[in-house]
Amino acid sequence: REEGNKATPEEKAPFHAMAAEDKARHDKEMAAFMPGKKARDEERKRIEAYLNEERTAAALAYYEENVENKVKKTKKDPDMPKGKSSAYNCFMKDRFAAVKASGVAPNEVLKVISEEWAKANKKTVAKYEKLAAADKLRYDAEMEEYNVRLAERNADEAVAYEEIKEKALEREKKEKAAMNKVIRAEVKTKVEVAAKKAAKEQKKEEKKDKVKKPMSAYNVFVKANYETVKAKMGAEAGFAEVSGEVSKMWKELDAEKKKPFEEGAALDKERYDREVAEKAC
Repeated sequence: REEGNKATPEEKAPFHAMAAEDKARHDKEMAAFMPGKKARDEERKRIEAYLNEERTAAALAYYEENVENKVKKTKKDPDMPKGKSSAYNCFMKDRFAAVKASGVAPNEVLKVISEEWAKANKKTVAKYEKLAAADKLRYDAEMEEYNVRLAERNADEAVAYEEIKEKALEREKKEKAAMNKVIRAEVKTKVEVAAKKAAKEQKKEEKKDKVKKPMSAYNVFVKANYETVKAKMGAEAGFAEVSGEVSKMWKELDAEKKKPFEEGAALDKERYDREVAEKAC
């Protein structure tokens, strides 16, 4: 640290240059890295959004199946046996038509039947209790058969449900795989484009910093005469034709006439050597 503090600005200059060069290298690499990071972040957000939609759909389906449907009035199974009748129900069925035909007001029919049942003797009550017992045997037998049919139907529905569920899960799996494939392809494309762009920029910078090679005597001659020859040959003349004519002119020059161009090439060689030496420092 003490030696560094004692160094002169001239002594520090090479190290400042090295630090600046390394910073430029870091900036280029970060420029190539960041597009890939951004693409990965976008992929993560899209997957999270998709999963949130899936969870919302599952919650809605659960609500409709377990909450909303319970609020609605449950429809009676048409296959369920007719309910069993009590002794009073059997008595009411026998008396309803007769009481109604006697001229009793419609809203008083059930009241009259109820009063008759309250006054009925033991023999009458016993008669309808036997009818109720017989109807209970009918109901119990039909319910036993119904429960067997219901169990079979529920089993079939459970199998069908599992098949539907399995197909839905398989479809969901395929959809997720397809979506992830698309996302990966998009990310790969973006990363490749970013990498190519970074490589192109790096090559451009390297070319900019590279010392231009020295020209030969022929190159100096071409540079001095190309546009003049092209103007004489006309706009229709292509690069190959103009270059061929310039090459022909060069070959026809004697050693004395080539000297100015050779001197120009020598000067450019001195320029090249000077710039290479400066860059090396």
